[in-house]
Amino acid sequence: AEAHGQIFDVGKSAEELDLNSARGGSVIGPSIDVRWALRAAAGRAADYPADARPKAYGQLAKALGSDENRIVWCHGASDVIVRVAAVAAARACVEDGDSISANDMALLQGPTWPNVTALIRSGGLVTHTKVGYPDPWLVDDASEQFWRGLEREVLGFSPPALVYLVHPHFPTGIKDPNFGARLKSIVERVRSSTVFAVDQTYLGFTELTEDDKVLEELAKEHSSVVLIRSLSKVEGLAAVRLGYALATPATAKELADSLPFSG
Repeated sequence: AEAHGQIFDVGKSAEELDLNSARGGSVIGPSIDVRWALRAAAGRAADYPADARPKAYGQLAKALGSDENRIVWCHGASDVIVRVAAVAAARACVEDGDSISANDMALLQGPTWPNVTALIRSGGLVTHTKVGYPDPWLVDDASEQFWRGLEREVLGFSPPALVYLVHPHFPTGIKDPNFGARLKSIVERVRSSTVFAVDQTYLGFTELTEDDKVLEELAKEHSSVVLIRSLSKVEGLAAVRLGYALATPATAKELADSLPFSG
């Protein structure tokens, strides 16, 4: 198998799958380009990065073909998730006379990684894993069952403040070929302030498709959609803690302002 310009034997023994691997860390380390970049930057490690922030935004926007005001750099994808939950919690508060009522529920796609529950709760929401993805090897219409279940929850009487989805999915490895189109059909019918967070941490391990472009356009046009991405997995940079959100300019500003330390 080839990855990062290197050849690896197929398969790994159980002894080699350490705790870092179990957390989703890269089992093959950083890419060659990352190694060279880190080596080149080592001499500046003692300098305060006075101009690093605008450069980082500009370079990422150029790489994505996007606008800088749609991006929020964060301390890994985990930081993005906390910020998204905080924004969703704030949007869900509705003034009702002299009191304020809020729907504090976050709907999680299951199965998912355990830490996400703590992260979303840190943002001020209560989590419920109510929309599971059936095993596609055992259920013929697994995808259809998932989308029908999601529609019932989101378009129902009491929609959640946040819907957290993972695409491509972890840990099953599923990449629904119509994910963007199906999510778009739901987002365009939602009448609540529900925020849809799509965790794309593993997107770099897949071939980009036309449906991926549909999802990117959705995040560009709808303030309720946030794409969560990370350099921890595909670039093998987990120790550096670099993640970012891609959203509309207005939503990006909400995310940047949601915690004391803005990206």
